Amino acid sequence: MKTILKSKAFISIVVIFSVLVLAAGIFLTTVGVMYNDRKTAVVVIPGLLCSSLEEDETGEIFYDPLETDTHGFSFDDFGSNKMISLVVDIALHTKIVQKVGDVLDEVPGNFLDKFELDETGAPIYSSKAVQWDHDGYAKYGAMTMMKTPYEYYANLYSNKKNYDTFIFQYDWRRDNRIAADQLIEACKDYDDVIIVAHSMGNIVSSLAIAKNETFRKKVILNCSYASPYLGSFNALRILENGEETVGSLLGAAHDALDNNKVLNALFGSILEKADNICYEKVLPIFRKMPGIVQLLPTIDLVCPD
Repeated sequence: MKTILKSKAFISIVVIFSVLVLAAGIFLTTVGVMYNDRKTAVVVIPGLLCSSLEEDETGEIFYDPLETDTHGFSFDDFGSNKMISLVVDIALHTKIVQKVGDVLDEVPGNFLDKFELDETGAPIYSSKAVQWDHDGYAKYGAMTMMKTPYEYYANLYSNKKNYDTFIFQYDWRRDNRIAADQLIEACKDYDDVIIVAHSMGNIVSSLAIAKNETFRKKVILNCSYASPYLGSFNALRILENGEETVGSLLGAAHDALDNNKVLNALFGSILEKADNICYEKVLPIFRKMPGIVQLLPTIDLVCPD
């Protein structure tokens, strides 16, 4: 009898153990499938001035300074030692001279007019940031500034299943809370989010993280570069002492032209007319941008003690 009871007990233990192992296997397999099927977004977020802007109705890029959609100039080109040929190439192959001429002649709807915001902080000329599904160079940001970091992170995660790397551009003129909402929307179909943000892009991402719990739980990695979390003294200089900043830039431009006959012949007369435009038009436009105001230094930056 004892032998029979021992046999039954042994069989019961084996059955229970087998069931537990089977259940554990099913559980781990299910979790593994769920994990492997998780979609991850690697989001590269540009800083101030780095997102391209386009007109709503026509889709025309009005802010990509050198029109890289048509000719392929990029920020990296300016590290070369062929500046004269580069400037001549830009003058011949882009509409930049015409655009500057329209600004100087105050033609309605010119390049600067399209930057204007109304009293609510909305664009007077209906416009928006270029999106990732754009089929030209503007998808990489103004002057393709974000192409290098995009390619780095796309390559870094290229062997990962269900990872999408993309650049999230936003209208840096406007209230950053608008961009934060758009970032949350752009990531709604992803289970996990990796953020790679530069400069003001970190203000956008931190707002999104702070205001939305669902988005916050998705963020598994936050890579911050040159993050003005406590504000920036550069923004203060633009808003409070912009005339001096603009003056130094114009002065450097005049010096460059004075030292080069070719550039002076091409752009000398244009630069003379540009001086007043910068003071009378450009500075007021920037001073009305909520995005710039939101970069003002906080008390923690001004008085850290």
